[in-house]
Amino acid sequence: MKKMFKNKEVSDALERASSPVRWIWSRLPEALLGLFCIVVIIFSILTYFPAISKFASKLASGNKYTATLEGLLNPFRNRGVLLESGLPVYELKIRSQEYAKLDAIARESVKKGWMSDDLKVWADGQFFYNGKKYNVKVRLRGDLPNHWKNPKKSYRIRFGNQMVEEDGKKVKAQIPFEGGERQINLIIPQDREYILAHYVNSLMREGGLVSPRDRMVILRINGVLQGVYYEVEHFDKPLLAYHKRPETTIFGQNDRVMHFEQYTDLGIPATSDARFDIGSQRRLVEREGVLAMNAFQVLIDHSLKPTEENFKRVREVLNWEKYLRFRNMTTLCNTNHVRFGSDNLRLYYDPSLGLLEPVPWDVHLVRLPKEPGTIDFWNEKGPDEIQRATLENPWLRFERNKLLWEMVADGGKTMMQKFDAIYEPIRPVFWADVLSTPNQAYKLDIVRKNLQYNLARVHKVMSHSSANFTYKLESHDRVALELASLNFCGTKLQEIQISDTLFTLEGEYRLYEDSNNNGKLDKEDALLQTTVAQDGAIRLTFDRYIFPEVKYTGAPIENVYWEYYDTMSGRVRMFLTGKLAPVLRSPLNWVPPTIEVAAMNAVSGFPMPSMFISQTDATPAQCTGITAFDASAPFDLEAPNYTREQFLAKHPQFSPSQERPGAVELKGKVTIAETVIIPKNVPLVIQPGTDLTLKPRVVLLSYGGLYSIGTAEKPIKIHGDGSGEPYNAVAVIRPTDRKVIVKHTEFRDGDQAHINGILFTGGFAVHGGDLELTDSKFIDMQSEDCLNLKYGHILMENVLFENSGADQVDLDFCTGIVRNCTFRKSGFNGDGLDVSGARDLVISGCTFENLTDKGISVGENSHPVIVNCLFIGNDIGVAPKDLSHPRVANSTFIGNRLAIGAYRKKPMFGGSSGEFVNCVFSGNEEMIEEDYFSKGKIKVYSSVSDKPIPGQIEQATAIEFAGAERNGYLLAPLFGQRFAAELAYPEWLPEEFKPQALAAPGIFPNIPVRREIAQ
Repeated sequence: MKKMFKNKEVSDALERASSPVRWIWSRLPEALLGLFCIVVIIFSILTYFPAISKFASKLASGNKYTATLEGLLNPFRNRGVLLESGLPVYELKIRSQEYAKLDAIARESVKKGWMSDDLKVWADGQFFYNGKKYNVKVRLRGDLPNHWKNPKKSYRIRFGNQMVEEDGKKVKAQIPFEGGERQINLIIPQDREYILAHYVNSLMREGGLVSPRDRMVILRINGVLQGVYYEVEHFDKPLLAYHKRPETTIFGQNDRVMHFEQYTDLGIPATSDARFDIGSQRRLVEREGVLAMNAFQVLIDHSLKPTEENFKRVREVLNWEKYLRFRNMTTLCNTNHVRFGSDNLRLYYDPSLGLLEPVPWDVHLVRLPKEPGTIDFWNEKGPDEIQRATLENPWLRFERNKLLWEMVADGGKTMMQKFDAIYEPIRPVFWADVLSTPNQAYKLDIVRKNLQYNLARVHKVMSHSSANFTYKLESHDRVALELASLNFCGTKLQEIQISDTLFTLEGEYRLYEDSNNNGKLDKEDALLQTTVAQDGAIRLTFDRYIFPEVKYTGAPIENVYWEYYDTMSGRVRMFLTGKLAPVLRSPLNWVPPTIEVAAMNAVSGFPMPSMFISQTDATPAQCTGITAFDASAPFDLEAPNYTREQFLAKHPQFSPSQERPGAVELKGKVTIAETVIIPKNVPLVIQPGTDLTLKPRVVLLSYGGLYSIGTAEKPIKIHGDGSGEPYNAVAVIRPTDRKVIVKHTEFRDGDQAHINGILFTGGFAVHGGDLELTDSKFIDMQSEDCLNLKYGHILMENVLFENSGADQVDLDFCTGIVRNCTFRKSGFNGDGLDVSGARDLVISGCTFENLTDKGISVGENSHPVIVNCLFIGNDIGVAPKDLSHPRVANSTFIGNRLAIGAYRKKPMFGGSSGEFVNCVFSGNEEMIEEDYFSKGKIKVYSSVSDKPIPGQIEQATAIEFAGAERNGYLLAPLFGQRFAAELAYPEWLPEEFKPQALAAPGIFPNIPVRREIAQ
């Protein structure tokens, strides 16, 4: 059995490997050898028949490790698949002396690390194909070691002269190859990404480019099968004759100093970037005259000095469409291997047209990164100056994209079909190749997968279609329009239509472009069109392209540093003038008109239907997202920095304060018809008895603080003008000394405001200050909150809130005291007191009555103490939410739909909890409601209820009250005394309430308190 192997080392190795287990079966080595022989015979059979090979080649090639292991059997493959593949089979015979010459050159080149010009020596040989014999010269080709350091090498073959018979005489004549080629290159396929070069050339040939003729062939040298080769004709006159083009110059860069061609002894490029020697080039085919050199010099000039003028000249000497088609192919392959200034760019000069055009050569394939949303990447050297100028010019980039879309519009299916027409029959041949590395079919599969991915990626990026359209109402007769294109290809705007069911659009409208891009309508802005509203609608028609801005940048992506042109949004800004909205309106309550935008992807033509989205929403893919808002609220960032003198000069209704130096004041009957901003360090004083009328939409905003201190005899009144239209707000923002004091002041008719980028939801609002509010009233307020305090300390006592539009008081992230106040009759979904993020807040002695939502809403991790409060006739008495934990003592709940509700409202928080001690519950429809996240976290103890609370109050008790008013809802004295012994006094209850809290459950008479703000 051993004699079957020429190499005895195989049998010896198997014998040694089996020695530890030979005791099991003494003939085990022979059995293993026999099994190995059977495997070899089966494998040889599999590679004999092409049909079987096609199937067998896919059995183990799905994984690179199994493909490599299986490829180790290469020496045992049968040659039948290669010879019966249908590919041309070339026979090359070289005498031993001549072959030794090539072998010596290969060894010397390996020592150097590159093949220098002095080693490019020709050997004599004979070439056989199709029954013909040719005398040829043969040399090794390729500058890099991968072409000649392995058993399978790359060759250049030159067809020479031979004796032929002419008129009965033997004469010497040049005999080209069968297609007229004088030189052909036989290149190892892996250097040309297997079939990629052949595929690219076929596509470019279809596009009218001068592409070398090429094909896959089988080569034998002196009878020894070398395997599969990529044959491509050399740059020569027959190439041009085949394409019916004038026989002139093909330029190749760079032969004298060239990246990849001149190497140091260490194998490192002597020149890192060919652009430094970009003037050196070799002319292939034959030398051409001044015309070709002049045209080529234009490209060199632009590369060395890239200017707009030089780039115009470049486009005059380049066949621009063919250049773009070639560049699109390199974009799809994601390669920079053929940039201008590299050693692989070939340019053909056509003197009949006076134009240079690219010749496809050595295009590589690199998988595109997944992000960002662009297709123009470089992993070395970056774009050449022609590419850079093309991509940075919006219209040239658009032209490039249109041609590129033609190639991938179907998702790359057509291009993959053309690739597969080459791939399918050749794959088993690569699998059976004998002198190549073991996993050639697997590597070919990777090429296919990367090409397929790149085509799909480019299609996805180019087909993405989205835009933002913003409708910004700046005044009743002017709106700013902006379309932002958010896709790679850009957006074509076709029509904007505006209609309004709540307001009649009529008359003439003018559309201007923001020509100077300053965001303001001024005399420099060009008039685009004029139209008249018809049937209550404004129609604006366009044929306008909005291209993205591009930014050249770089970043590590998937562990590789890439440079790329990132696509940023492109914008067009316009102004529309005419009758667009009511003169009097609330910006926060404004209802936008119906807006329809007709637009499409500028390249693919895919429509981008429009839809309204909120300002915080991301624009959905494949559509135009519309946002509309009223931006007519004041925005004056200079006013807060006025001096007092500048302010008084602008607002004569105000006067210097006599009692507070540096302040301004209002007194008597005052009407303010426009928004007023009081500057920093200038407090506002409102004198007792002042009657302040604020016209609709007016905002009174103070940066310096507020002292509105009336008396019982001379209260201060702040209200609207009686028209039914509310003023917007009285607001204080970041007061100088943090203190705001309001006493004996009545607020009516307030709404909410948006000014200087700040949203005030309270008709009276204090942001970033401390508020002392006593003996005051808030009646008929229409705002989201009658009073809103943010980030401050509060002392609020004896204040009435009644007939509010929504919530009555909103305390956001506040501390302090709220006591002896009344909250009554709220509008739709209106709370009495809404607290968020509150700590160290005590609410006592308050009444919450007939509120459509909650008496007290406790949210966002608030922990208030609530004592001696009456909740009567509300939808919900107390509702903790979102990790809040109110502690409630001696409070009475009467006639509410739900006494206590506990919920998680915002997922970022959790459920809620609470303690209710010494309380009274009577006539409530439901006692406790807890959601899934708050289940079992509400604790009620030492309390009395007319309904049982399972697990907490087991026995219902008929409640006896003293009377009907607030103090009438005290428990009847004898009734309350029955429960005194069962009352608790929790440690969190302030000491001042102890005597009353332990007398009886439920509310008790209010106790006197100090009238000053607690710091």
